[in-house]
Amino acid sequence: MLDEHRDRPPVEAGVVRAIGVTLVSVIGAVWFGDRLTWAQIGGIALVAAGVLALELGRAH
Repeated sequence: MLDEHRDRPPVEAGVVRAIGVTLVSVIGAVWFGDRLTWAQIGGIALVAAGVLALELGRAH
């Protein structure tokens, strides 16, 4: 029997990458005093919303 999910990359890989990029951005802003533009803050919020949507979608 074939595993139908084997051809798709796991959701966790995308989630981990998204969280990593978000954390690096936030740490850079806090630790090094980098300024984030409103567009960058909006992008971080979209990443967080996307990760949440993936996790909620996987639960069903």
